[in-house]
Amino acid sequence: MVVVSNLSAAYQGASKSLAQTVANLSQEVRRSAKEITPVALNSGEVFDILRRRLFTKLPDREAIDKVAVAYAKSMDEAVRSRVVAKTPEQFADEIHRCYPFHPSLRDLVAMFRNNEGFRQTRGLMRMVSRVVRDVFREGRPNNVYLIGVQHMDLNDSDMRNEVLPLANLHNAVAKDIADGGQAHAETVDKELSSDAGTQVANVLLSASLMQGFDSKAGLTKEQVIECLISPGRTIEEFQNAFDALLKDAWYLHRGSGDVVYFAQQENITKRLQSEAEKAPQPRIDQNIQERLALVFKAVSGKAYQEVLALPEIGAIDLSGPRKLIVVSPDSKLPPETAEKLFAGLTQKNNFLVVTGSPTHFASLDGVMRRLYAAEKVLRDLRADDPLRSEVEDRRNGAEFEFLTTVEHAFNRIWYPGRKPDRSMGLLEQKLELRTAKGADGRSSLSGEAAIETALIKAGKFEPNPEAKADGLITRISGNPETNQGGQLWPDGSAFNTIPWSDITARAKENPQFVWLPPGGLEAIKREATKTGKWRDRENGKIQRGPFPPDMTRVSITEEGRNHDTGAVTLSVQAVDAGQTPRIHMAEGTFVNGSSPELKELRFTTTALRLAFLVIDPKGDHPTGDAYVWRNRITLQHTTSPSADGRKVELFARPSAAAIRYTTDGSNPREGTVYEGPFTVTPFMARGGSEVMVRAIAIDGDLEGTEDFRISVQKAKPKEPGDPDSVDTVPTLREYVDETRAANLTLDIRQTSTESFFALAGALKDAKAQAVIAQMQVGLGQEAFSMRLGSDLRLSGEGLSNVVESIRVAVGQPNADVTAHVKAVSFPTGRDLIAFVETLKVDVGDPRDCVTQPQTRST
Repeated sequence: MVVVSNLSAAYQGASKSLAQTVANLSQEVRRSAKEITPVALNSGEVFDILRRRLFTKLPDREAIDKVAVAYAKSMDEAVRSRVVAKTPEQFADEIHRCYPFHPSLRDLVAMFRNNEGFRQTRGLMRMVSRVVRDVFREGRPNNVYLIGVQHMDLNDSDMRNEVLPLANLHNAVAKDIADGGQAHAETVDKELSSDAGTQVANVLLSASLMQGFDSKAGLTKEQVIECLISPGRTIEEFQNAFDALLKDAWYLHRGSGDVVYFAQQENITKRLQSEAEKAPQPRIDQNIQERLALVFKAVSGKAYQEVLALPEIGAIDLSGPRKLIVVSPDSKLPPETAEKLFAGLTQKNNFLVVTGSPTHFASLDGVMRRLYAAEKVLRDLRADDPLRSEVEDRRNGAEFEFLTTVEHAFNRIWYPGRKPDRSMGLLEQKLELRTAKGADGRSSLSGEAAIETALIKAGKFEPNPEAKADGLITRISGNPETNQGGQLWPDGSAFNTIPWSDITARAKENPQFVWLPPGGLEAIKREATKTGKWRDRENGKIQRGPFPPDMTRVSITEEGRNHDTGAVTLSVQAVDAGQTPRIHMAEGTFVNGSSPELKELRFTTTALRLAFLVIDPKGDHPTGDAYVWRNRITLQHTTSPSADGRKVELFARPSAAAIRYTTDGSNPREGTVYEGPFTVTPFMARGGSEVMVRAIAIDGDLEGTEDFRISVQKAKPKEPGDPDSVDTVPTLREYVDETRAANLTLDIRQTSTESFFALAGALKDAKAQAVIAQMQVGLGQEAFSMRLGSDLRLSGEGLSNVVESIRVAVGQPNADVTAHVKAVSFPTGRDLIAFVETLKVDVGDPRDCVTQPQTRST
């Protein structure tokens, strides 16, 4: 005994000092201490002790060999199935060393030998003795060949009291392992009709009893099965039991490296179950509706276009597109909801019902609660939560379970049709749904594809109406030759022409009629009209054949138009006029059989109207009405400079009886009659730079309109930056004094022979003289080019003489001539104005280019 005292220190300081002294002393003792273990629990010695203490006699070597061989065979099957890695030979040797105990007993006990509550050899003796007692008490010696922890009976209070003090796993044992037949492992036993669930749970419990900060509790699935392999037992039952227990147990947890162990705290299974139990019923009902709507969603929309999942019957509206109605199954055939719908609605052919087994439908609530719980927990978990993967697996499993339940719950469709007794009602067809799993683990179920297949098999749905057009046409319109109607066409000759809307309405009302994809009826209509069995008539009506012979008519195609002249190239064809038709044509609006016959079926015309009449010489087709083709009238314009502004000329192409125009933007129909070119002045622009000319050409019932913007000289400010100081540009006539001599300084380039001689003539008429900067006679290398002095002025006659002399000199009497005029002098301003009007010279602002001496001309 060692006594340590500190009399001088205060109580608090002395306590601290004494604690440090004891710690130092412990370290010194540990240096020379040696741990002594009476019996190593992971050695074969422990089995010798157990055999001597618990058994008075054991079987002979031959009997043990038989057990070892049987176990080796079971182990060999497991090895070939790649479930375990231990060799059968190793296992047989271990059995000889451990008999009558299972070799796993030693390894499992060794896992928790350091548990402070376990009293090593004495504790092992007590535990194993109770296991042996449980085996013999339960009458299992005939099927228990090697005794192990898997044979514990935790419903036995002695056994329970032996195990539970080793770890605080009371709840785990009570809920998951042994509870008088109510624990999860015992439930698995009932489902598998064996004790595989309890054996798996006992092994996992034993592997979960170790304690300590660095303890590594738990076993993998393969390790558990290796502990349980036994003659007469299949590997599958233990695998299934392991999976079921892992799915249902509340205190079973996953560890690293795929190990599984029991712990004090509840696992994700319990949390999921709790969330499932407290889920509000309205939300579960809504989720079931939404999931069913998704399962049967109209993706292609061929057989049906809308889905109503578990609707209230009073809220169902069958107008509009075809609907699939998912109803909760009942015991009646057809379902009561479907019968009420069919009896009370006009559009009896516009819906189908999917239903099935009431028993499986009742299971949807529980399955949906599990799926709801998994999705809710997933939303609450962080993205990096280690439990996320497990919950996703649970979600995927619940999703698959929901869809497979839907498979069984909804296995029938009811569609409108004719019953065997020839009455109209709902007919039944089997529905085969198939759940598929994707690579991501998620499940899917295509209800629409299965329903389309069922309807095609029943003959109710035709997915490719164009391929069955002939039969469908007859089915719709019947036999008009006998005035017999079809499924959508009334009887009697009075109904040979009916509104197309009646056909589409009856397609939704007559249960006999086959279903077509959206646009299917229109496709049948196009095919029937293309082949001449039906005809489109006015006001959206349709007519069925046979038809009287069509009247002759003409087809005219405009192949081209010359916008400058208004000439149109036409292509003319006779229609419904036999093989040798005659086409008569006349200009205007009247034509008859005496009019000239059209021989060229493609021609160009500038006529405003052409009348055509087609005649079948054989008389197979009655002569139809004459057709009058009408041309289009277009308006064009040209502008040229004028002493008063801009001269405007209008043209109607190809022609018109009259043209009217305005220059103030008003309606041209009430404007001035066009009789020739007219002038627009800057004044008409109202301070702008453009004048709007609106024109209309009229010829009887033909009209053409056009608006033109004519640019004129714009007024400008006298002083920059002063908008109130406006300097209006005068016209040439306004600016020039017609009685005084005038000079025009302006570049005038005459680039053709015709324009050159027009210049010479204008100079001659105006008695004017021009300053010629440059003149050229001829073209290219044979051209004669000259520059004249700026003081040299030529009259029009002199200019012509110079050119003719040069032509003679170069031997080219018709040589081309061009000239560049720099300035022109006129005897009077009147002559200047006449010159400008004749040559249509654009002088712009006359103040910039016209000068006049102060003296007046006589």
